[in-house]
Amino acid sequence: MSETVATASKLGETLRSESAASDLGRVLVLAGGLTYERDVSLRSGRRVVDALKTVGTEAVLADADSELLGLLSSGRNKLSGRGYAVDDLPLVQSLGAASGYQAVLVLALYINSTASEVLYRRPQVLWLLCPLLLYWISRVWVMAHRGLMREDPVVFAATDRASQVILLACAAVAAGAI
Repeated sequence: MSETVATASKLGETLRSESAASDLGRVLVLAGGLTYERDVSLRSGRRVVDALKTVGTEAVLADADSELLGLLSSGRNKLSGRGYAVDDLPLVQSLGAASGYQAVLVLALYINSTASEVLYRRPQVLWLLCPLLLYWISRVWVMAHRGLMREDPVVFAATDRASQVILLACAAVAAGAI
């Protein structure tokens, strides 16, 4: 938990030092899901929202998962303990994909900032991360839409061959920027 607090604090410091908080507008933070780490994810998400709010950014925490597809195919309409129903599936999918693409936008803003120049000798190499992440986010949402992601998204990403290759490519890009 102290690592989460440190990460949220670091995010707040970065936003303050870059004066980027006002540029972010409204931010949706996705957390939770069906996982053994659900509580940790929700706590981390709340801390990120709190850090964003302390620097004046409007932030909202959303708990979404791909199990809505399973409900839809089983004929049930609502999952107990959730604030959404099967009818919300198109909205949840739209918000999830949009949030992923906005995360890439935040990365692009960071790459374009002076902070990246301080940490990386060749920050322009980091631009290669954007298409990699856009492809991966799109692929994950397409697979979830098709009902091919039956486990927690983190477990899926850790065991999916394409995700592993993209992770290695992202690591190589980051190493090339150092």
